[in-house]
Amino acid sequence: MSLNALFATKGKLFMGMSLALLTFFVPLAPLAIAVGVAIALDTFLGVIAAKKTGEKITSRKFSQAILKMLIYQCVLLGVFVIDKTILQGLMKNFFETELLATKVAALVLIYTELISANENIFKIFKVNLFDELKSMFGKMREMGGSDKLSRKL
Repeated sequence: MSLNALFATKGKLFMGMSLALLTFFVPLAPLAIAVGVAIALDTFLGVIAAKKTGEKITSRKFSQAILKMLIYQCVLLGVFVIDKTILQGLMKNFFETELLATKVAALVLIYTELISANENIFKIFKVNLFDELKSMFGKMREMGGSDKLSRKL
């Protein structure tokens, strides 16, 4: 076998393995994007809040945001692999939802970012978004809004 043929075979093998790996992780993409958007939103609001409060914006703080993105995505990847390879068979007996652990992990990460974004919104506008939403749902309940929604709050 010639050297060119050997490299061509290895290249095809590498391409096939890469496509198989990519196909394995495709279901994770929407959740990874949602977590990334939540981090980007929090970072954007954090910059605005820092400017409003006169806090110095440094490259160190931006590197922390990049590190946070990397850590969150690695956590999501890890939970996804465990969910897909181990938990999926066990969870099918109890829940119909696929990748439940991955979805819960993504929600926890997004919720964490939303809390931080709410803190930044408070610094910028002096408004607590969560309190405003509770107030709005309370007014809906008083006006005869959805009983199911008002019971959950």
